[in-house]
Amino acid sequence: MSTRLLDLCLILPNHAEHDDICITRLTEALHANHGITKAHVKAEANQPLLCVHYNPVLLTPESLERITTKAGARVQDRYKHATLQLANLHCADCTRAMESDIGKMAGVFSVNINHTTEMMAVTYDLQTVGHSQFVRKIEAFGYSVKHNGGMAGHRRNEGTTPTHKNTDHDEIRNRNEQVLGVPPDLFLSLLSGTALVAGWLGENYLGLPFAVALALYLIAYAAGGYNTSKNALGAAVQGHFDIDILMVVAAIGAASLGDWPEGALLLFLFSLGNALEHYAMGRARNAIRALAALAPKTARVRRTDKEQELPISELVIGDIIIVRPGERLPADGVVVEGSTSVDQSPITGESIPVAKNKGDQVYAGTINGDGSLILKTTKSPQDTTLSRVIKMVEQAQTAKSPTQRFTDRFQRIFTPAVLGATGMDSPVMGD
Repeated sequence: MSTRLLDLCLILPNHAEHDDICITRLTEALHANHGITKAHVKAEANQPLLCVHYNPVLLTPESLERITTKAGARVQDRYKHATLQLANLHCADCTRAMESDIGKMAGVFSVNINHTTEMMAVTYDLQTVGHSQFVRKIEAFGYSVKHNGGMAGHRRNEGTTPTHKNTDHDEIRNRNEQVLGVPPDLFLSLLSGTALVAGWLGENYLGLPFAVALALYLIAYAAGGYNTSKNALGAAVQGHFDIDILMVVAAIGAASLGDWPEGALLLFLFSLGNALEHYAMGRARNAIRALAALAPKTARVRRTDKEQELPISELVIGDIIIVRPGERLPADGVVVEGSTSVDQSPITGESIPVAKNKGDQVYAGTINGDGSLILKTTKSPQDTTLSRVIKMVEQAQTAKSPTQRFTDRFQRIFTPAVLGATGMDSPVMGD
């Protein structure tokens, strides 16, 4: 038996994972070939390699490579890694419910929705499910798809960070949606709290008629319960019972017992917590967008002895890039000509510029000093150090602690249980 190591990046271009459906289907397809006894993935020097064990009597190295290339092409044609940019993910519980529902769709192997970046990464079987089904499912939850981040392709990282154009559009939209300089959900929460305090003080200390205090409590209910009721209704339509439904039922129960201030206080505190969470999410999204903005949008590339300006997404490993003084470096690479100092603080945090000469490594997003550089790219745009930093930040925002995962599971049981117990007790309370 002989063993041959093949570059997985050539067989499955831009494939990021080492253990997913594409790898599984690729190795299964290779095992089905006469003469191949085993195929698996291994990493050497952080490079994924496909290790194939075969019988040299039955297969030559050339025929083995042809079989492997064809198998990889078939896998890429059927199994897709795609990323969608979503919009208006205002409800974390609804986002988790949507992620759960999409994960249960036939042909979907994995799905991850990042509430912070509003990105959905999905791995699926193109012969079973497609783009239109995902869009319909997302719209059924009241959300929308901004743009297609490589839905039909195999590239996983394509579209994972918002473009400069989309970032500008988001900032303009957020400014237009503000009420008196604050986000609308925070404005409604503050309005709820103001009406609640006014009603309570008026009823207990200022001698206002109860009808006036009740009107203020109703304003507190409407403002504090608007988003909560909308989220609860959307979850109920989808058959999910989450904390929003529990809050609405509790507030209605308080009102039915005449405890208007208690119900209004409940909705105010809940809406304030959600508003502050959304504000923190917005700050996190802006931080990720700021990271993405570090890399220039185009690069000056020398191909066939001709200089041309190309989008970063069109760069390939081995391209010769020209960087002028003061410009940001567009890609990771090695200096092949020139001498300068580079400000690497955006990537490494170093406080002073670092001298760069021929043979030195440089990184995308760093700032060139006074000298000109010619560098040769060593990584694809999706695999630069900056791209990996952005991806790690996104993953950190998405990662859930064991306690949070337990809380999510407990909530799905706790909410309907409480509602059921309340329903059974209501006749007794009525007596």
